[in-house]
Amino acid sequence: MAADGEERDGRESRYIYATADRYKQQLHEGSPLLHPSLLTPRSALLRGRQRQRQSQRQRRRSSVKNLLRHFSAVEDSEDEEDHIAFTTSLFGFDPTLFISVALGLVSGTLYGFGRYSRDIKDVLNLSQTQVSALGILLDTGNYIGHPVTGYVYDVHGPRISCVAAAGIVFGSYACIHLVVNDNITIANIDDDDPSDAGTLTSVQWLLLALGFTLVGFGSGLGYIAALGTTAKKFSGTEQSGRAVGFVAAGYGLSSTLVGITYDVCGLRWFFLLWAVLVAIVNCLGAFLFPPARRSGYIEIIEENGAIAGANTEDIE
Repeated sequence: MAADGEERDGRESRYIYATADRYKQQLHEGSPLLHPSLLTPRSALLRGRQRQRQSQRQRRRSSVKNLLRHFSAVEDSEDEEDHIAFTTSLFGFDPTLFISVALGLVSGTLYGFGRYSRDIKDVLNLSQTQVSALGILLDTGNYIGHPVTGYVYDVHGPRISCVAAAGIVFGSYACIHLVVNDNITIANIDDDDPSDAGTLTSVQWLLLALGFTLVGFGSGLGYIAALGTTAKKFSGTEQSGRAVGFVAAGYGLSSTLVGITYDVCGLRWFFLLWAVLVAIVNCLGAFLFPPARRSGYIEIIEENGAIAGANTEDIE
């Protein structure tokens, strides 16, 4: 890489020297309409090109630092207040509740499994036991994964949770989409009239099982981020119960959206559509949710000698 860079710089330097010499000769011969910048000395041209490259590298580094800073926890409330002021000026209101409800709507797709399970059974030539196993894996990934998703939210905050949810669910639904469409293409059948398309290979079955498991787990990441952020945002207010209720209602209504989109798209495009929807909404949450707060805990000894955990934010 270093050798390539040196060779490229050498070529650019030779080009600049040749260009300067050519235009100097044209000036000597009385050529008209020469731009003043073309009369710049060769050393100045070289310095200008170097400054331009350095400026581009600095802008790239600055973009990466800003991105990392966006997803990092903050020590105090200044960044959080700046974020709230920015989103409020951008939308005219604080979008936390709106994004949380949207996350709930795209995170409860496991409740719509029954709408397409029969068609998957027919298209993939699965037994009823295999279809039931997929449904169990979907629920298991979601419910058993809740302690893990809660830990991710507590340690890394809602932004990292949403980024992880977007990547996991998108990749999982994409795998399911590829497996299903591979068998639909083989059978050359219409989405509205599914029929047997052959037997799954062992690799396809493993991808299908892993995909449904991770869809459940990734959906839990997004839902916990939405629920936790809303509860924290409205904590101590008279609207806390209603706010959390709206998010939970969105989570439950997700199955209705599953049914509607399945009737519109059919089995061929259903999983790809939800891969994109879940990824988009979670990415919005990653950029619009407030940053995580890095709040350590210390041990304090109460008057009765008992040891209790206290948040350092509450201790001056």
